[in-house]
Amino acid sequence: MPRLPDDAARELRAGYLGCVKYVDEQVGSIVSEMRRLDLWDDDAVVVFTSDHGYGLGEHGHWGKVSLYEIDAKVPLFVRDPRLKAFMGKKSRALVELLALGKTIIDLAGISPTFYGTMNGRS
Repeated sequence: MPRLPDDAARELRAGYLGCVKYVDEQVGSIVSEMRRLDLWDDDAVVVFTSDHGYGLGEHGHWGKVSLYEIDAKVPLFVRDPRLKAFMGKKSRALVELLALGKTIIDLAGISPTFYGTMNGRS
């Protein structure tokens, strides 16, 4: 892939980082509103994830075109107030997004009969 001019690369990175900042602010607004409505500390389970990464010139490519970590990893945050021992902890465990549906069903206390034909393991 041809190398982008430095000014174009800076502009693309700035746009991407601006988008990330905007999403971060929106998540902060949701958390603030949940706290204001007194929903945060009770029994609200919060799951946040996103699309996979986006190469910004690493390894000479731009976009979502490889299996490098920068393209393949996704953010995944799970907050369950019932699991206080895990609050604020990180895990290096490999997680498949395929399992997310079953996990959310379990966290919500819904019967596993709702798994239907879902793949993955909670």
